[in-house]
Amino acid sequence: MKFKNYIPLVAAVLLAIVSCTKNGKPDPEPTTPVDIYLVGNSYPPGGGPIATLWKNGTAIYLTDNTSDSQASAIAINGKDIYVAGETRGPDKQLVATYWKNGVPYKLTEGPNNASAFGIFVQDADVYVVGMVTPNDIAAGTATYWKNGTAVKLSDSPSGSVATAIAVSEGDVYAAGIQDATGKLWKNGIATNMVDGTATLMPSSLAISNNHVYVAGVVQGSGAAYWSNGVITMLPIGSKVSSASSIAVRNDTLYMAGHSDLDVPAYWNNGKAITLTKSSFLNYPTGIAVQGNDIYVSGQIGGNPAYWRNGKPIKLNEQGVAFGIAVVPR
Repeated sequence: MKFKNYIPLVAAVLLAIVSCTKNGKPDPEPTTPVDIYLVGNSYPPGGGPIATLWKNGTAIYLTDNTSDSQASAIAINGKDIYVAGETRGPDKQLVATYWKNGVPYKLTEGPNNASAFGIFVQDADVYVVGMVTPNDIAAGTATYWKNGTAVKLSDSPSGSVATAIAVSEGDVYAAGIQDATGKLWKNGIATNMVDGTATLMPSSLAISNNHVYVAGVVQGSGAAYWSNGVITMLPIGSKVSSASSIAVRNDTLYMAGHSDLDVPAYWNNGKAITLTKSSFLNYPTGIAVQGNDIYVSGQIGGNPAYWRNGKPIKLNEQGVAFGIAVVPR
């Protein structure tokens, strides 16, 4: 299994910033000071990938450069910063890992490969979601960990993976794929994300007012989201569109993804807004909303980046950002 250097199925910011201007005037700063976090991979010369957290201009490497690692998702609880991803074990196997304030906690050991794609923190409980693949077989098993204890979500021999997790009123929700069908697990019980003949392949989930929203793609049709048994297609430029992340604020749905091949975009209550892009490698991966500002993480031209209200801000190093979080200072 290789580390991904593209949009995740499935996790802060600025070593150097190129400011975006319009009509010669700087793009206005947020009205409330914020801290912007990106998580992803750095690719230093002759090495990498290295799991990395960026915060307001400073890169924090979560591992050294002696073996590959990846950071896929981020969650913030009070002053604590949690990052989910994977490292390498002594026998080069993938080890599902999360970091709390830079300190690693390994979720698996032994010969099996395991990856973590999402993380959710509520009070003192840490939930991490991903996949465990026994070393002697190709098919993985969708799994989540609560405070380090594994909960297997599927026994399918054809394989499964879970890419996102959230908790609401004591219920644990995870989204993923099993038997080539999108699944939403609630406390371990699976529901097919099917509407007629359409099946949503999920990438991200969010919960608001007891409603569960799952973003992803309907194969052959494009970007969509699922809620309460209904799949809603998003306004798109082509059938190769996809939604990689979702957030809900004040009953407004925000999603990030592609509206067409290599055309980065986000959707605000179903309205598509095209993001400024470079000539190649434009991967929106995550979305966050703070105040009136919309932030999208990703990659621009081979560099970790984010867009704020549609304007690109690119880091001055090689890599990719898989997730974003923005909090008031």
